[in-house]
Amino acid sequence: MGWYAVHVIMRVQFKDSVASDIPVWENVFLIQADTGNDAAARARELAKDNEGDSQGSFTWDSRSAKWVFAGIRKVTICDAPASGVEVAWSQFRLRNADDLKALIDGKEVVVTYDEEPEPRGR
Repeated sequence: MGWYAVHVIMRVQFKDSVASDIPVWENVFLIQADTGNDAAARARELAKDNEGDSQGSFTWDSRSAKWVFAGIRKVTICDAPASGVEVAWSQFRLRNADDLKALIDGKEVVVTYDEEPEPRGR
């Protein structure tokens, strides 16, 4: 068995069906499984368990909404969990140094994800 970080995309779906944008969270589940496919299946189950509207009380921007599982973005194998072990990573590009500072400061910024990241040396 190995350890996998499964990147799950959850979206907000407004009950009034009107959306100018789609709020999205990327949740990373740490799963122990025999294969990446097995880890993805387990993460899908966990994500589906997290769907819903908190018994009708969930809102986003003061609008009635619910969380919906949208898909799995990626599955990566990782080292066994222990304090300080890196379990997930993403590679993306920014337009410039100002965008880098905005990202670090938690401000809105446009990123381009590299879905085929460069191999990492350790």
